[in-house]
Amino acid sequence: MIASQGARAKAGGASLSLNFSAPDLVGISLVSDKIIAGVDIVIKFDKNKVNILPSTLSGGSSFITSGGIIDEESGTFSFSALAKEEKLISPIVATFHVVPLVKSGSVESDMEFVDDEGKTQVLEKSTVSNILGTTTGVKFNLSAK
Repeated sequence: MIASQGARAKAGGASLSLNFSAPDLVGISLVSDKIIAGVDIVIKFDKNKVNILPSTLSGGSSFITSGGIIDEESGTFSFSALAKEEKLISPIVATFHVVPLVKSGSVESDMEFVDDEGKTQVLEKSTVSNILGTTTGVKFNLSAK
């Protein structure tokens, strides 16, 4: 089971949210008043406490995902999502599953968007400019099954 606070990235015209659903699903939601071309996501996680399952990366109904790459050295998970249409049917960009690296009990960990050097960005369709600003992290509890 995951207990969490939501992590949010906000800027003029767009916001991204990390959402956790029991027992092990992580979702990324987008709210924007602009037409979106796509989203680049880089998430930092504690590789000593949790594992992200990149094979479970799935785009929301309004997005097609590509990538799903784990960088073991830096402890990051990165992927891109392209918008299928101008009017988003669903705010869900993508979902993926996580597992704890403990055999029993639970583990508390951190997960956050990496926003330096434009690594996490929301691209507006008309200008292809990044309309995402600052980000904040999240602490969550993930229980072993």
